[in-house]
Amino acid sequence: MKSIIILEDEGIIALMLKRFLTSQNHSVTGTAKDGKTAIELVEKFKPDLIIMDVHIKGDINGIDTYKKIQGFYEVPAIFLTGNSLDIINIKTNYKNLYVLEKPVSLTELKRTIDLIFVGN
Repeated sequence: MKSIIILEDEGIIALMLKRFLTSQNHSVTGTAKDGKTAIELVEKFKPDLIIMDVHIKGDINGIDTYKKIQGFYEVPAIFLTGNSLDIINIKTNYKNLYVLEKPVSLTELKRTIDLIFVGN
C-alpha cells in the first residue's frame, strides 16, 4: 500500500480524490489546503506520492510548495490544473513530474499513479 498526500484547496475535489485513492488501496496520509500544511505533512509522513493542485490558497502555489519539499524530501508529484499554460510550463521545465488537466479523469489519474509506482 502506497501513501499519498493530497494538496487541494477545494474540499469537494479533495474528498473525491481521497475516496478514489482509498478505493484503489492507497493510504491517504493527509490532506492540505495550503502549501505550509502540505510541507508539514510531508515532513511528518514521508509519502510515496503527492497529488497537488497548482493554484491553492495561501502564500505559495503548488509548484513553489513542491520546490520547497524537494529541498528536504524527494517524492514524485502529480500536478492538477485547469490552466493550459501551467501544463506547458510544468512539462517544459520539470522532469519526472506529471500534470493532469482539471476536471481530472479518474481513469487518467489511475493510469498516472500506476506509471509512477511501477518498479517501486
